[in-house]
Amino acid sequence: MSATRYTRQTFIFSAIPFLREHDFDGLDLDWEYPKGNIDKANFVLLLKGE
Repeated sequence: MSATRYTRQTFIFSAIPFLREHDFDGLDLDWEYPKGNIDKANFVLLLKGE
């Protein structure tokens, strides 16, 4: 999900309407086992919305 900008944007643009529809006030993202620096960097990009 976080490997490319396209998949990150797809997740973001599907999560926001879902959260609003169900009246949630936030989203808890937790990546238990990132594999190396690339996964860590992609997680940061996901959190930034990039």
